[in-house]
Order: sequence, then structure tokens, then C-alpha cells
Amino acid sequence: MKIRPILQETKILSQKEMADFYENLPQNEEDFIKRELELEYRIAEKPEKVVTSIDGEQETVNKAEEGDYIITGVKGEKYILNPKKFNERYFIAGDKAKTKPVEITAKQYKGKSISFMASWNEEMILKYNDYLVRNGNEYYRIEKNAFREIYEPK
Repeated sequence: MKIRPILQETKILSQKEMADFYENLPQNEEDFIKRELELEYRIAEKPEKVVTSIDGEQETVNKAEEGDYIITGVKGEKYILNPKKFNERYFIAGDKAKTKPVEITAKQYKGKSISFMASWNEEMILKYNDYLVRNGNEYYRIEKNAFREIYEPK
């Protein structure tokens, strides 16, 4: 998938390069905790492509494997979690996935749009005011409005 038209010929940063990028951002790192939410989910019955879009704008593409959980987020976006990550972050409550109080660290980004490779090997674009999350050695972007609905300051 190519989502680069707005970036022209800029470099796509790797996850390793994102570690340095994150550390050098002038914004303060803040701690957040996931709000209590109940979200729609389903379990992939076979491998499938999942497109993540927010407000009509495609964010990234990922591939679900059989048994992965496909969550529908607060903005209608779809994302994939393997069973281990799902159980770390959610539990089943009736027909919904209910969030656990997961803690993260993030910085609100205040620069020009950049492109980087997500840990699932697809391109992501980080835009002004979005949140750049550090989760161990993994870096990913959460759109600013979705972030505010999902997380609150710790």
C-alpha cells in the first residue's frame, strides 16, 4: 500500500530510527491510562487484510491471521491484536471487548508530517498534534481525537 502522496519523496523511518526520533522530540513524554470502554470485536476466521481509516482517511493496512482479534475503535477504525495482546489489553464482557486499564507513554507531536514503518511492516504517517506512542521497542501513531477518547492522563 502506498499512502505517500502528501510526503513526496521523504524517507520512511524504521522502528529503530523511530526510537531516536522519539527520544529527540522536544515534547515531554507523558503517562496515560486507557479509559474504560466497550468496543465491538470479532475473531478472524482466516487470513485477511484490514484497512484502518479514521474520518475517511486511510491510516494503514495490516493483515489478520486466523484467530486474531479485529477491534472496532472509537472512531470506527479497525485494528488487529493477536490473542496474547488482546488478553493483555481487553476482556470479553458479553458481546463486547472491554478495556483493561493499560498504561502507556506518549508524546503529542508538533512537527511536519513524517512517515515511518509500523511494527507490522506497513507505512504510518505521523501528523501534527497526533500522539506518538512508545510501547517497549514499538512505536505507533494514534490520531489526536481518537487518542483523547481512548486515553486520559495518569
